[in-house]
Amino acid sequence: MARSKLVRPKHQDGAPDCGCIKCKPPDEKERIGRAKRSGRKKGHDWERAVAYEHLQPIFGEGQVRRGKQSREGHDEPDVIVPEEAALWIECESSKLCNIRGKLRQAHFAEGQHRIKCPSSQHRAPKAPVAILKDTNSGPPIVAMYLPNWLELVRQWWQLKHGDNRPTAVGALEARGDLRDMRDSVRDLARELLALVGEDTRPPHESD
Repeated sequence: MARSKLVRPKHQDGAPDCGCIKCKPPDEKERIGRAKRSGRKKGHDWERAVAYEHLQPIFGEGQVRRGKQSREGHDEPDVIVPEEAALWIECESSKLCNIRGKLRQAHFAEGQHRIKCPSSQHRAPKAPVAILKDTNSGPPIVAMYLPNWLELVRQWWQLKHGDNRPTAVGALEARGDLRDMRDSVRDLARELLALVGEDTRPPHESD
């Protein structure tokens, strides 16, 4: 069953109280304004914490910054990391975070950015990431779509264990057989070079 969208009432001139914010009493307007300012400040503070306290120690100073946003929408992600990381990061700090909604926002914003920015169309899409902080309970969480998370884990595992995976050469080295094989090949190469040298000498030198 589809959810009905919440439609905010628009101001109607001449109506005694149409239900919009313009018709609210002054104290109610001030309360709503303080709540909005407080929410924006919490969001900006969380973006700064994600960028400079959590991600900058990983990527290095000067490699992470907050994104720029316009009134028309998200021109950049909330937090920008190096291009090689291929992550589109959106942040949220609220009493009850909307995980799926934030991931959809990240996915949509990344797609719109690729359409508006021709220089980004040649690269692979960035993985949408939501970094969320419920102000009332629990530690912050990170949310990704499963395919992006699996690819991240695959790269991490290969990087961590790529040099330690058992191979045929590694097994021979562990048993000490590889050294004997190298010595045998070296001796055989010397004998072959000696034979080739004898066959290629002039006839008068072979007598």
